[in-house]
Amino acid sequence: MSQIDSGIVWIQGLALALVAIGMTLLVSGTVAVLVKADDVGLHPSRTGHFAPTRAVGRDIVQSMPGVTPGVGTRAFTAALDGLVGLAAGLGLVPVTLHALLPASGWFFRRRREFAA
Repeated sequence: MSQIDSGIVWIQGLALALVAIGMTLLVSGTVAVLVKADDVGLHPSRTGHFAPTRAVGRDIVQSMPGVTPGVGTRAFTAALDGLVGLAAGLGLVPVTLHALLPASGWFFRRRREFAA
């Protein structure tokens, strides 16, 4: 956010939303690849012509129950954090614009200098 030179709030909000959506897609894609890895290992374990091919497929299938819960839980937590952050940001922008900024002007009045 510090790299965006624009002082326009909606551009910063849009950038934040795009980052959140991108991270959600990245995490969801990672989980999808892990789920599909089980299928990728299952195919050579059943139809492989060579023993090493079947062994690699079997090893992939056997390793997935240990890999998927840890990575899947972390990925889901990260995705949920991103969505909650996006929702909180979308909720706080109107509050900031319509309540906090006007209130701050009431509390911190600028001293007016008059030309003599």
